[in-house]
Amino acid sequence: MTVIAPIDDGKIQSTSKNQKGENFTKSIQSYFDKSRRGRTISKANILEENNDETLVDFKKRKPWYRKMFGSKRVRNIAKQLIEDWLFLALLGIIMALLSFGMDWTIEFLQAEHADLMRIIDEKMAGEGGKNFVQYLLWVFYAILLVTCSALFSFYVAPQAIGSGIPEMKTILRGVILKEYLTFRTLISKIVGLTLSLGSGLPIGKEGPFVHVASIVANLLSHLVNSFHGPYANESRSSEMLAAGCAVGVACTFSAPVGGVLFSIEVTSVYFAVR
Repeated sequence: MTVIAPIDDGKIQSTSKNQKGENFTKSIQSYFDKSRRGRTISKANILEENNDETLVDFKKRKPWYRKMFGSKRVRNIAKQLIEDWLFLALLGIIMALLSFGMDWTIEFLQAEHADLMRIIDEKMAGEGGKNFVQYLLWVFYAILLVTCSALFSFYVAPQAIGSGIPEMKTILRGVILKEYLTFRTLISKIVGLTLSLGSGLPIGKEGPFVHVASIVANLLSHLVNSFHGPYANESRSSEMLAAGCAVGVACTFSAPVGGVLFSIEVTSVYFAVR
């Protein structure tokens, strides 16, 4: 026969309370353990992110010369200086080529004039009236070239008539003269001056060549995109036109220093001496 011991209710209640307390402490400990692990993981992630940022900053760090020449203001100043020197170099090269071409054409026309006189002298040797025929041909040749020069200048661009220095003084004073610095005026000036000098007329090319150089300087500012900088304002335009006057005189007399002095003299209304 089996005897069952009676169960004490107080003991059962105390054991259940103890189990609940143990479970509560275990849950609290697990919570704090998880929070500690989370804080350590977040700290590790923050350190890794900071290390990555420092590595990225180190990679993005530029050398000292890039910092010095990488600013926008320095780049603009360097670009402006390069544009100025490149502009002046191109202006000098173009004017030298134009001067060489005009001088060669003038010499050719004058040589043909002399050859014509020589041919008449050979064919009419010993005949009467030879001197009179030579005189007529000499005058006719000069009149023909001068007439062609005048008609070409009149119908293509009347603004090319004259010296050119008074017009440049007027432009540098701030007066706007229409069609005086255009490509048509340049062609008319070159052709008219070449034919007039080739005819043997005692005229110089100093004034017209100053006008030609100023036209070339103005055309460079419009044709080439990178030369808009020098012509961004009126003072820069005046400086470049004054430089064109100096280049024109330098090409005429093969005297660069004299060209600069003449430019200061002619354009005394404005010249920035630096």
